[in-house]
Amino acid sequence: MDVKRGGVIVVPLLNVFGFLNLSRDVHDKDVNRSFPGSKTGSLASRIAYFHLREITKNIDFGIDIHTGGKQRSNYPQIRYTPKSEEGKALANIFNAPYQFASNLIAKSFRKAAHNHNIPIIVYEGGESLRFNKLAIRKGKEGILNVLEHFEMIPKREAKSSEPVIEITNRKWIRAKIAGMLHLRIKNGEAVRKGQPLGYITDTYGESTFRISAPYNGFIIAINNFPVVNRGDAIFHVGKE
Repeated sequence: MDVKRGGVIVVPLLNVFGFLNLSRDVHDKDVNRSFPGSKTGSLASRIAYFHLREITKNIDFGIDIHTGGKQRSNYPQIRYTPKSEEGKALANIFNAPYQFASNLIAKSFRKAAHNHNIPIIVYEGGESLRFNKLAIRKGKEGILNVLEHFEMIPKREAKSSEPVIEITNRKWIRAKIAGMLHLRIKNGEAVRKGQPLGYITDTYGESTFRISAPYNGFIIAINNFPVVNRGDAIFHVGKE
């Protein structure tokens, strides 16, 4: 794809060491909790420092691409910084199925960029260590939407544009008991208050605990792991 206007800096893989070790950590440190970093600090801190100095300070805005955690799958969604008009506008242009304001996390890349007045939106889709065709397709479409909006690439003849659902309130539903998790809904679905989302049973299926939707809303993330412990996050539910 030829960029006709401006420039695009692509970092396909920031944490090479974590990727090779199937972990987001580098020597027990999370790169995305190491910003702004240090030239003489830990390896994670040095990666963050040089990324911020060599790349972040040379951009007008950024799209940070993430998956969910291990066994947790995020339905395609965009997160932007609260009260950031530029971030909200970028989210609208990206056109993910769901979007919402998400508070800045200390020592994260988005927080460090925010401190330099650089808006960053975070795309979340799928889960770690697993390909998700829908998440890949929606992420690619969103990036092309942004590039086209700023006339960086030619207009596409056919592009998808679906209504975006703005999530205003959300919560993680956690397991109240340990056991085997049986899902009854799919990721991304609309749900109504009281609807069964799944069940937790003991090993022999003799006792059952029902998990119900707390309100009318949408499933924006789901735990795919069949064995859960008490307190584990199972469903991320949001409402308009």
